[in-house]
Amino acid sequence: MKLSEAPTAGPITPDPDGPDRPYWGGLRRGELRIPRCRDCGRHVWAPQRICPGCRGAAFDWPVVAPTATVFSWTRTWHPFLPELADHVPYTVVLARLDEVPSVRLLGMLVDDESTLRIGAALHGVIQPAGPLTHDTPVLRWRLSA
Repeated sequence: MKLSEAPTAGPITPDPDGPDRPYWGGLRRGELRIPRCRDCGRHVWAPQRICPGCRGAAFDWPVVAPTATVFSWTRTWHPFLPELADHVPYTVVLARLDEVPSVRLLGMLVDDESTLRIGAALHGVIQPAGPLTHDTPVLRWRLSA
């Protein structure tokens, strides 16, 4: 599936006051940002208001390189939502970030999966906001050469 053809699974409606607001703002600027507790330095995913490690409530949102390795993956033949009906089968990867190995992000693979394997190198690409993504930018994954 080409990046320009990848739909989202239903509308993505980021909460304007939600703890993940900096993540979505980063994607709009072409950046991947992952929250890090100011008190203990732990990266926290999914974004939360309180650090599960130290109970701190202040977070920085540093830019993280969108490089990762495949932790797990699955191929789906069932269109769970109407938007996906013309795109099956598709592959979703669970990617372990290189800079922050404690963080794993889910995302659609937008490459041929013939060489996909656990441990394969990935790089993230941001699909711009548009009709297929319900006007929200989305992180996708590609296999690294």
